[in-house]
Amino acid sequence: METLFFRVFKNKVLFKHIFNSVREIHSLLRLEDASIQRPFKYSEIYNVDWMLKNGYVELFVEKFKKSKRENDKFQLNYNKQSIRLICLMIRDFDLFVEIYQFLGEWMFMELMSFCMACEAGNIDIIRFLIDKIKLKFGDSDKPFEYAVRSGKREVIEFIITKYPCKLINWSHSLIRLLTAGFEDIVNKYCKEFYIEKLYYLCSIGRTEIVQHDLKIQPHCKKDLENMCVKTFTSASLTLQEKKDALEMLYNFSQRYLRFKWRDVINESINYGDLEIFKQLLEYLDVKELNQLGYGFIQQMATVEPSFGSRIAFVEYLLEKSDFLMSGDSLSKVVIVPIPAWSYEILKYLCWYYIDGKRAEVRFTANFHGDFLKDLKKIKLLEKYNMPLLKDTTEKYTVENLNIAKYLDKILPKEIPIKVYLEAYSSTITDIDFLFENSRNPRFQYDLVMLTRNIVNNGRLDLIEYIWDEKPGYLAHVYNQLDFKQLLSISIDSNRFEVFQFIWNYCQRESKPVKLRKSHLHLALDVGNLETCKFIHSYLELNGIAHIINSFIPTGNLPLIQFIHYYHSEDFDRGYFKSCLNSNQLSIYQYLFEFRDDGDVESVSFEKSPQIYEYLLTHDPEERSLKNTYRILNSDRS
Repeated sequence: METLFFRVFKNKVLFKHIFNSVREIHSLLRLEDASIQRPFKYSEIYNVDWMLKNGYVELFVEKFKKSKRENDKFQLNYNKQSIRLICLMIRDFDLFVEIYQFLGEWMFMELMSFCMACEAGNIDIIRFLIDKIKLKFGDSDKPFEYAVRSGKREVIEFIITKYPCKLINWSHSLIRLLTAGFEDIVNKYCKEFYIEKLYYLCSIGRTEIVQHDLKIQPHCKKDLENMCVKTFTSASLTLQEKKDALEMLYNFSQRYLRFKWRDVINESINYGDLEIFKQLLEYLDVKELNQLGYGFIQQMATVEPSFGSRIAFVEYLLEKSDFLMSGDSLSKVVIVPIPAWSYEILKYLCWYYIDGKRAEVRFTANFHGDFLKDLKKIKLLEKYNMPLLKDTTEKYTVENLNIAKYLDKILPKEIPIKVYLEAYSSTITDIDFLFENSRNPRFQYDLVMLTRNIVNNGRLDLIEYIWDEKPGYLAHVYNQLDFKQLLSISIDSNRFEVFQFIWNYCQRESKPVKLRKSHLHLALDVGNLETCKFIHSYLELNGIAHIINSFIPTGNLPLIQFIHYYHSEDFDRGYFKSCLNSNQLSIYQYLFEFRDDGDVESVSFEKSPQIYEYLLTHDPEERSLKNTYRILNSDRS
């Protein structure tokens, strides 16, 4: 398999085809979701927190192995959250110990990291960590809470033997324990009554016990609401069992504790079971139904149910009470907010009230034009309320060219269509249309702003298209472009290739743009190491290290290493405080180990146990001679 892999990637034709396909796929994804950012290069990935949060465990392991092989702890950046994620996501004992020993015991000296290991459920890792954690942090209820999340009996019972039961907050864990089948653990160790136990009994249909306990135990209206929801969302009950349990709770509420069913019915709409919804509506009288009906319709129109059809809910509700959804019985108007409501509900209501005898359907845009992104809703307005469509188009901006082209076909020619495109999700077809229609008064847009945004969003493919393949397009905007500003915008794109392209173009101009200190500051703010190195090589600068404070929280360790290499004399103790405040463990370690003589910010165990333990690992004689940093040891008993 490995041989085949190398044969494929050594073939230049296949290699080029594969990576062209990757770019095309990414472009398509970008069109569907403008929030998708450009992919990182392998060398740009150094934040362990980012890798693990996004599920790239194998990538982290590969990069960790490389850093260990090269004996370089500072290839990757570890913060407090990344250590927690390692404890949660690295479940192989040998690998975990390897990471633990390479990074140092001090990085794992935090109670929440141990809790994450309890949730992961590897008993060997938990045994490996627990003695040191207990010694440092004493007793706590947190490890039990997270052990319960693991769903592993062995882990739960082990933690119970290590931490006093009197500390356990059973209300946090009772439902999980009972649902996972650990009723024996609850009966053995939990001696008090908790309302959560009744929630669980509702979910398994033990209505006789619930009814008995409700009469003798303190409870409130919210408890009954929660029991109803636990009942109809249960995966272990049949539909009839759910109905019987709800009937019992309803009868009890009528006798002992009356409460309003609105919130419960809304939850049933979210859940999406029509039969449950029908039963719950029976508990409302006609007056309540007429008062609450519009709210229920609104819930159906704005929330996607777990399963089932929202239309069926609307049909049944209108059968039960043909109320006027605006609540105005004199004007007979049904108010339909088109931007927020789902298309299928809007379409159904238009059909239901189409003859106008029951009521008039009145669309509202709620003072914004968001629905102009939805072609189906536009077609609905085209059929039922063209004046509102005209008015909205005149007031608001269209962010999709296909929709702009459709509006061009159906609206009167005197109505202008204002266009604004997200540069990051634009295509070459979009660019062609906009430049070719730049003199068409029908479409209103700013080509100069679009060009700037293309640079700012790092769309090198579109930049090359406008600059090289379609020089006539560049001529449209050339005189209005400020190339000094454009160079700064290219730095802000956080793409070295874009900056390099604009920089090279500027050098070919009759008045080339010069690189200045402000450009380096901008590159440092953005945090792009390649751009910083390029600009720094052109400039002889001092006094730039102060900017580090602003991006220590981002965890950009490679950039800090770069600045420290050239400007170590400008570093001061304030950077250690920034590391402490943003929980940046690797950056603190790097700055400490490569520091010059001088004070280091005082550290207490309570504020940062990991850094406190790290400082303790250094030789006391070295501490007293080379540095005068202070460790504030406080009572931890």
